[in-house]
Amino acid sequence: MSATGPGSALQRWLTEPRYASYQPQLRALLERHPERLGDAFDGDLPFGTGGRRGLVGIGPNRINRATVASSVAAHVVWLRRRLPSKDLSVCIGYDVRRFADRGGVYLADVPNPVLGLTSRDLAIHAARAYAEAGVAVWLPSEGHLSTPELSYAVRQLGADGGLVISASHNPPDDNGLKVYGADGGQLVPPADEALLQCVGVEFHVEASAEIRELPDEVREGWCTSASELCEVPPISVHVSALHGAGRVDAVLRRAGVRCTVDQPQSIPDGAFPTIPDGVANPENPGVLLAAAERAGEADLVMGTDPDGDRIGCLVRHAGRWVPLSGQQICVLVVDAALRHWNEDATPVVVATHVTTRLVHRLAMKRRAKCLTDLPVGFKYIGEAMGRLADPSVAFCIGVEESHGVLSSTALRDKDAAHGAMWLALSAGEARGSGMTLVDRLVELYLTHGYLRCAALSARLARTEDRAAVMTRLRAPRTPLTLAGFELRFVEDRLTRGPFGSSSMHAAHDVLTYWLRDDATTDLESARVTFRPSGTEPKLKAYLEIMGAAGLSSDGRARIDRRMGALRDAISGLIDA
Repeated sequence: MSATGPGSALQRWLTEPRYASYQPQLRALLERHPERLGDAFDGDLPFGTGGRRGLVGIGPNRINRATVASSVAAHVVWLRRRLPSKDLSVCIGYDVRRFADRGGVYLADVPNPVLGLTSRDLAIHAARAYAEAGVAVWLPSEGHLSTPELSYAVRQLGADGGLVISASHNPPDDNGLKVYGADGGQLVPPADEALLQCVGVEFHVEASAEIRELPDEVREGWCTSASELCEVPPISVHVSALHGAGRVDAVLRRAGVRCTVDQPQSIPDGAFPTIPDGVANPENPGVLLAAAERAGEADLVMGTDPDGDRIGCLVRHAGRWVPLSGQQICVLVVDAALRHWNEDATPVVVATHVTTRLVHRLAMKRRAKCLTDLPVGFKYIGEAMGRLADPSVAFCIGVEESHGVLSSTALRDKDAAHGAMWLALSAGEARGSGMTLVDRLVELYLTHGYLRCAALSARLARTEDRAAVMTRLRAPRTPLTLAGFELRFVEDRLTRGPFGSSSMHAAHDVLTYWLRDDATTDLESARVTFRPSGTEPKLKAYLEIMGAAGLSSDGRARIDRRMGALRDAISGLIDA
């Protein structure tokens, strides 16, 4: 990075009037700690397929008012190209985040416009940018608006798009934004690529538009819609919002569920003060343990991430709290939704290709239509819902392994409240038979096959190492043996191309190793799926072993041990 070279990003931020509020802090850092500015001015924060996410801070490679405004400008250009003669409107949602500079990057004795910057601050700034560009805005007058509520609001209000200010379950000093289409879903290829081409494009504004207060009846409508998904038998649930914007407790109460709220974690707070390391991710079982200690006699503990779209769950079983994995949640909610399907149309189950195959097996047993081979990302589930034009079929439920559930056409993104409702129903039914959700899983395993899943995330030295590792994995040395499994064949999704956009190409940069072990009758099949992270120097691996139906507890224990060995083998393979 050239700190003072002509045309450099840093030079622009130091001299242009629009960056005036940042300049005292920048000049002080240049004088005292110039090394802290390198990454912040090393290019622009990537505008990915759904939006931007990263550290809050000063510079083009950080989340701040300037990068939010540039994102809004690109969205406005994209909307005008698609709808040139329409009076445009968007909805804006946001979570609880507040930048506190935990990393100690900035100087406390110099004015700093990003210190204390909240998601609501950024949402208001975005709303003004839209309105000044002639796009009307729906914005809550106070409080927060979760991701699923935003998706619902876009559809209910007939808006042309939406924006969510959130970094989901990232660390506290991160923030970001996600762009939504008129269907209430995140943009998918090729629309996402078309939006990228609008970044930096200038446009003419004829007249400003207004900022409108989001109607209370829209939020009430979302709550009612979720609470009416199913009738829940008697069950007691302790709910934690993990200091975020989720309102699962309101939905469960409206459905008549006995529900208590974890008071310390019910307070919206972007510092996430009671969460280890401030990372409020309900996919991590340890995040919910503190709430479980305050759960009294509750049967379940449920938690949601800061923007309210992911669900985590602990089950009281045999005197201890047992966490449900994302794959187990998928199995339980699909089973419950299919058993309670009461429409004439054939139910449709939608899932991503790294979601357990047990979901597909359950759907086939219930004669449901399956769309279970979608790219990773819930936006593809939302897109698939929009393609269901045959009146003889109807959407039933969509799931992904990363704790995402959707069970209504009223929105197009995952909703923790939907997962909570189906888990509560399944737990209530199990409780009526003297069982827990853990027991219910064992029943499903005995009937349909024992499932064991795991996930690995390997951090690489550099972002460009992702391609090198995937190239090596695409040509494995053969014969290849992993923890006693033999490689049967390699499925490469890139061979399904050509693809119409680079983002769709990236979505198919996925490999699956199909494995077998003919020496035992315990096993049906095994697979490992590899994919690079879209924005970080990481490689992700999804492991699944399917055991035979009817396995004894000893047989299931053998599968568990095989999974442990396979995890070790895959870790070594990635690091080789």
